[in-house]
Amino acid sequence: MVLCCSKDFSRTFVLGADYKKASDISVDLKGDIYILDSGKGSVYKYDSQGTLKREIELTRHIKSPSAITAFGDGEIAVQDDSDKAVYFYK
Repeated sequence: MVLCCSKDFSRTFVLGADYKKASDISVDLKGDIYILDSGKGSVYKYDSQGTLKREIELTRHIKSPSAITAFGDGEIAVQDDSDKAVYFYK
């Protein structure tokens, strides 16, 4: 479970997917929230109201996902510590 709050801090909400190891979070320019679950090898995308929109399963060659960055066009970058690379998803 991950607790988030609105941009103006007026309300909080829980992002409640069944995370194995939620290890990083990023917010894009539209306010969509991305949570990296490095334990499951997935990224969860939520809208700014906390509604789950998509689960992105990372490819098998990413062994140690450690960080995520979200861009305004729906693209995300995931850092893999095992091979010191960054992978992009859209």
